[in-house]
Amino acid sequence: MKDIKDDPFFIEGMEAFLMGDWSAAKESFLHLEKSFPENDHIIFILGNIYYSLGVLDKSIEYYKKTIELSNGEDYCGNAYYKIGVSYFKMGKFAEALKAFQQSIKAEKSQHVMVYYYLGLISTHLGNDEQAIGYFDKLRLASPQTKMAVFFEAQLKVKRHEFKSAIGLLEQFLEVTPEFAEAHHLLGVAHMGLHENMKALSYFRKAVELNPEDKRSAIEVSKLATTDWP
Repeated sequence: MKDIKDDPFFIEGMEAFLMGDWSAAKESFLHLEKSFPENDHIIFILGNIYYSLGVLDKSIEYYKKTIELSNGEDYCGNAYYKIGVSYFKMGKFAEALKAFQQSIKAEKSQHVMVYYYLGLISTHLGNDEQAIGYFDKLRLASPQTKMAVFFEAQLKVKRHEFKSAIGLLEQFLEVTPEFAEAHHLLGVAHMGLHENMKALSYFRKAVELNPEDKRSAIEVSKLATTDWP
């Protein structure tokens, strides 16, 4: 049987795909689909190509076909993840949620960033506790994904879990020291613990990094003119 990797369309298509020439890659892989209609690798890449072209309905179609061909193996977790991201970009959160939950079940090919999107969707739906759980899972599974740390801290500040939030925000600022919003949140958290001098310091830093931050500027004005016992 002919090896797919020896097919000139595969060689040309992968070169175009890796170079980001989505139109050329699409033409090559559509030819390959005719020769290898049940190859889940080809179908999955076509899903990625249509995703990159912004043709999300078509990308979802190919990802679903990938799942049928993969039969619970190899590409299933990633395909469900990409379906979820596609629906998320389309604003179809209910469909995205279902796809991400299916991705979690596909242990052999689970995409860790599924927890990021589940956290965002839970936040949009007002399920803060659930969102914190998802961001916590992402933080543990992928320590380098620091935005999970920030979002989890943001929710903890909202819930007045200030001490826990401070630890997360300090961890986040170790790698992103000039993120103004993190300094603002640290100010809010320290103020919530009645640590006003520390709060003032963080609010001042937030204003220094983002002069348009009127929230922090107001807090600086209040705290700087207050006589504390």
